[in-house]
Amino acid sequence: MHSIAVDGVAPARGLMRNPWLLTDIEAACKAQAAPRRPGLQTRLSRLRRADPRQPCDPIAFLHELAECGLACGVRKRGFVMELAGWLLGETNHLLAEFRQTADLADVARLLSTRLAPT
Repeated sequence: MHSIAVDGVAPARGLMRNPWLLTDIEAACKAQAAPRRPGLQTRLSRLRRADPRQPCDPIAFLHELAECGLACGVRKRGFVMELAGWLLGETNHLLAEFRQTADLADVARLLSTRLAPT
């Protein structure tokens, strides 16, 4: 920090796009290479429900998030899209379908058609 004359770093929304931003900044400050990113299965295994033996279904999680957003009056789909990219991977076919939606209600409808039967 002293060598570049800054008092601090405020990553804020950058963390939504890159959840590893803080480790990247730390590595850059130490003139080190950024650490390796966890794979999709590792990321999914970190998302668990109340029962730690039950893995999180990313589609159900995203649907629940979209429905909660709608209940709170949110109409924009950006945050759910960001999480979908992180959870499913940027090349996932479902994410491509999300990009065709107009708003959060459309995303929630699309997700509801993809929920696993209970």
